[in-house]
Amino acid sequence: MKVKVSKSKLIISELECTELYLIYYGEKQYLQKDENNFSITLNALLTFFTEPNKVIYFYNENGEFINLKEQSIEFEERSFLKKDGHYYYIFPDLKNNLSLIYNKKPALNYIYGKDATFKGAHVENEIVYLNFEFSTKFFKPTKITSSVCIRKTQETFNFNVENYAIEAIGTNKYKINASIKLSLEDIKSLIGENVDIFNYDFSVYDVFFNFKISEMPISNMKAKIKFNKMDQQKYDDENWIEYDKYNQLLLRVYRTFHGYLSFKVTALAKSTYNYYEEHIKKNKHIFSSDKPTIVCVEYPSSAQDNGLAFFEYLMKHHSRKYNIYYLIHKNSPDLKNLSNYMDRVVFYKTSNHIKILYEADVICHTHTSYYMLPFRVNELEKELASKKRVFLQHGIMGVRNLKGMYARKPHERFTDLFVVSSEREKRMITSGYGYDEKEVILSGLSRFDNLIKEKRNNKFKLKNERKILIMPTWRPVLDGMSDEAFMNTEYYKTFQSLINNDELHNLAEKNNKKILLFLHRNFQKFNHLFKSDFVSILSNDDYDIKDLLYDSTTLVTDYSSVALDFAIMKRKVVYYQPKEIMEKKLNTFDKGNLPGNVVLDETELIKELATDEIKKDLDLSGLYKYKDKKASKRIFKHMKKSFDL
Repeated sequence: MKVKVSKSKLIISELECTELYLIYYGEKQYLQKDENNFSITLNALLTFFTEPNKVIYFYNENGEFINLKEQSIEFEERSFLKKDGHYYYIFPDLKNNLSLIYNKKPALNYIYGKDATFKGAHVENEIVYLNFEFSTKFFKPTKITSSVCIRKTQETFNFNVENYAIEAIGTNKYKINASIKLSLEDIKSLIGENVDIFNYDFSVYDVFFNFKISEMPISNMKAKIKFNKMDQQKYDDENWIEYDKYNQLLLRVYRTFHGYLSFKVTALAKSTYNYYEEHIKKNKHIFSSDKPTIVCVEYPSSAQDNGLAFFEYLMKHHSRKYNIYYLIHKNSPDLKNLSNYMDRVVFYKTSNHIKILYEADVICHTHTSYYMLPFRVNELEKELASKKRVFLQHGIMGVRNLKGMYARKPHERFTDLFVVSSEREKRMITSGYGYDEKEVILSGLSRFDNLIKEKRNNKFKLKNERKILIMPTWRPVLDGMSDEAFMNTEYYKTFQSLINNDELHNLAEKNNKKILLFLHRNFQKFNHLFKSDFVSILSNDDYDIKDLLYDSTTLVTDYSSVALDFAIMKRKVVYYQPKEIMEKKLNTFDKGNLPGNVVLDETELIKELATDEIKKDLDLSGLYKYKDKKASKRIFKHMKKSFDL
């Protein structure tokens, strides 16, 4: 069968049937037959069928679809009708039935086999090639483009795919092998010119592709590329090129949770790269130390949470028997908190970082233990998997369902020991997160030792200085937004309105109270968007959370776990939860167990802030079992026994 368009007429030839017609809501439109050709004019179609986006079908004299699966078919270039903004496209649908659509380009999936598969990557002449394979039916691609989307910002960059080969693999079917070519300049367009050599890079780049055919325009849908699980170890995930005279660049391909191709980019000092190549890749150096090694890590730039508190405990009580280290990047503002231990500080992405990773016996982490890695590649992830791990946590669980992050999975071991603060939390972890009782440490959080100490030492400290700390948590869905988009969210509007409320201003002046707004570290980049004449917008470069908690008398939050820190110091907590900003999926346990009253609007909030009285009948025993300063001691004791240290 052949299809072509000539002089505003659709012509179908070499089709073995005596009649050919279209049906639109029961009405038939016959194509004119002339010898071995069927034809229909654009004007005839305009009087018959002009419903946008609707697909109609061709039928033969027996009322059967014209199915093209086993037929040899040839479309001439530009085989579609167009005139004065009217377009008709003829194409085979998903079931290979000959179809017609008005004023909508046929979907890519009518032609594409939905089988694009990653076939490895390689570096040649300082260019990274991402190889993949896919199939099409009836049509050969004449142009292939790839697009790389920065997941956090959703910004997309397009690259032409110049290297591809097409092979016929059966009737009306083609296999295409293609390579996405990424030069240093291409990669720089993704990561920007100012690359942080010393910090952990969180950016993820998702890979898509699209193609064009000469016969007709098709949709611009971006297709994903599958990365088969069995191929994760088959293909080398390390693609190194030179960034500049002093640094190397790693493009690491990986399989996403849903099984598609993505990559990460890491810049690394050549000194660290050379150490890795020499001691890990080539010689498989065996690392050892004279005594067990324990490494504490929070966020790569953080030293102010349970990781720091537990590290300080270990240094004070166990540094003779163990090698104790803290991992952080060299430009972190929190380095001041480690000033007394600089000989035990390991900087990110240094040769020493790699050395300590291989020497480590235990990793104590407040977030993912992947922050222990200088860069993520299969080689280092295998080493990480061999380590014993303790999840110190960074707050008491219960408000949000975090199984997706912390639950035990068949394919991935998040941690070995899970620190909790109450019987309630322990039941949650053993019944819903996949951990055995012996793997859960009911100890309390390390940083709470300092909070309880602060409560006792500073009982009278705050009598003459009243501070209200507004500290909402973040929302992952808002994290990658532009400034303009963020300012249009209910989250921004809610807190911007609050810090400009006249009644709140009057309350602060009348009662000599200072009001502070401290955003979650993931939202600190939006600080400049919040404006107020009487509320101070604080940066985490200048303030530690623990210091703010110690110095404030009242905490306002939506559902941040720091409310428990505050309550342990017997200070007032208010949960500000307007319905516009609350996530529907929040797993809020009985509000009677929350250490503060819940208010739903600004009027209620300001009324609640008029007094420093804490919640009546506040009982924290269901949230925090212990009232002593021995959480770190209990964690260490359980860890030592479990790991036979």
